[in-house]
Amino acid sequence: MFTLVAALTMPALASASTVTLTDYNVGNPNFVNNAAGGGAPFLATTTAGTAVGIADFITFCIEYNEHFSYGGTYTFVLSDSAVSGGIAGGNPDPVSDASKWLYYQVVSGDYSSTGMYTAATGLGLSNDVGADFQYAFWYLEEERTAAEIGGPSSAGYKLAAYALTHENWQTLFKAGNRVYAMNLTDGAGGQSQDQLAYTKVPEPASLLLLGTGLLFLSRRIFGKRT
Repeated sequence: MFTLVAALTMPALASASTVTLTDYNVGNPNFVNNAAGGGAPFLATTTAGTAVGIADFITFCIEYNEHFSYGGTYTFVLSDSAVSGGIAGGNPDPVSDASKWLYYQVVSGDYSSTGMYTAATGLGLSNDVGADFQYAFWYLEEERTAAEIGGPSSAGYKLAAYALTHENWQTLFKAGNRVYAMNLTDGAGGQSQDQLAYTKVPEPASLLLLGTGLLFLSRRIFGKRT
């Protein structure tokens, strides 16, 4: 029974699915402008399979020196690390807790509702917010230097510094939040630019209720064994 519960709730990290990436244009004015150098924000549209399921969501690239084509269909798997490519780090290269926390601020809307973006940068919300987050991710993942994202006075650097000193990713993780690297592969099997993805898994109390319900259901269907 507990094996069944686990199978229903674990992300399918090894199963492939597909994603199409386009420019982010779903109406949030904070994400109008993209980072220079081919950066995000992007809109990811995924198919069934893996933990994210069928969804449209905002995403940011992890590596700087890999690319993809708008509208192209890519196979992906979810993992904790970027693979191949990348300016720095190993292969695989684990996504940092600071990046995971910062991405959560975007997908949850906390960057706006709690004033996190303004607290970090000293700036009001604008069309450049998405680009600033992309610069921060590149810096945190050691893809760009401070100078390459505008220096210590830039919004991207300030976001990264704020994430490093304020992140509480382990607390968010224990609450069921997950951030993964989407490892993209093109039609020829070549590695493409990895992206970020978020999903939420049930908390332990919810899993216990699910397991209890399944156990009760199995007893009703199959009867109590003697």
